[in-house]
Amino acid sequence: MTEQRYALLIRIGAVTVAIIFWIISVVFSADGFNFIMPHYRWMGYLLAMSVTVLELVFVEEGFEHSPTVAAVGFLAYIYGIITNVIGVWTAQGSPDPSMNPLILVFPVILGLLVEIAPEPLVLWGLMGTSARDVLGRIFAPNKEAY
Repeated sequence: MTEQRYALLIRIGAVTVAIIFWIISVVFSADGFNFIMPHYRWMGYLLAMSVTVLELVFVEEGFEHSPTVAAVGFLAYIYGIITNVIGVWTAQGSPDPSMNPLILVFPVILGLLVEIAPEPLVLWGLMGTSARDVLGRIFAPNKEAY
């Protein structure tokens, strides 16, 4: 396998994993939205998909956007992380953290992973190493390329 084919395979893999993470994130986020009435469940899915678009917009320029767009993008990440953590915790059967607080470690790690990883993975897979990511935009907002 040539170096070029290997690089292409890795990029396709990155985009594929990003799509898988987006699907997982949407499902857990909709579960974390957690409306008891089933006829409101569609709102959880629409919110999860909307949050993904807001995150992609935020990643593009981070805090260099207008203050409103930057705040909405940052809040989208917070919303996505929280609903994913709640969704994973619910999928585990909502165990009581007062008995074992470490039971929350897995939902937090998985919630962060599926919420933060997809955007930089898909951008890297499509555009290469100079693609931006959320942590780069938050912690190094003045850099043009990462």
